[in-house]
Amino acid sequence: MRIVVMSDSHRLFGPLQKIVEAQPEADIFIHLGDSETGCSRLEEMYPDKKFYFLRGNCDFNSELPGFLVIPLENKHRIFATHGHRYGVNWTKTELIDAAISNRCDIALYGHTHERCNSYENGIHILNPGSCSCPRDGLAPSYAYIDVVGDGIFKSHISL
Repeated sequence: MRIVVMSDSHRLFGPLQKIVEAQPEADIFIHLGDSETGCSRLEEMYPDKKFYFLRGNCDFNSELPGFLVIPLENKHRIFATHGHRYGVNWTKTELIDAAISNRCDIALYGHTHERCNSYENGIHILNPGSCSCPRDGLAPSYAYIDVVGDGIFKSHISL
C-alpha cells in the first residue's frame, strides 16, 4: 500500500496535480492543510483516487477536519494533522501524545514547511515539507509511505 502525503500548497494547484500524476499507483493521497483551494478540483479530476484533506491555519472558514485518524488494513493507524495546534514548531511531544492517545503508530504533520522523517516513542513521524514554498532550503517536496506487511518505509521526493 502506498500513501502519498503533501502539505502547504498555498493556493498553487500545479504541484498538487504533478504529485497525483507522478504517483498513479498510490492507494491514498493525504493533504495536511494550507491548500486554501484545489482540494475539490483534485477529487473532480481524479474520481478514482482516495483523498483525505485537512484544515491548516491558513484555510480560513474551512469545514475540513483539524485532524483525522485513518485506519489501514494491516493494523497500522495514521494520525494526520496540519500541526499548528500541536506545537510542532518547537517540539513533537504533543503530536506524539495525540498519536498515542488515538492508538496510532504513524503521525503526519505539515505547517513548518520543513521535511521530517523520524521515529520516536514507537511512532513513525513524517512531515512532507511544502510542495510549493519550503523553508528548509530544499526543493519543494512531498512524501510517501509504503506499508508492506508489518513494515513501514517513509521517504521524501523533491518536485
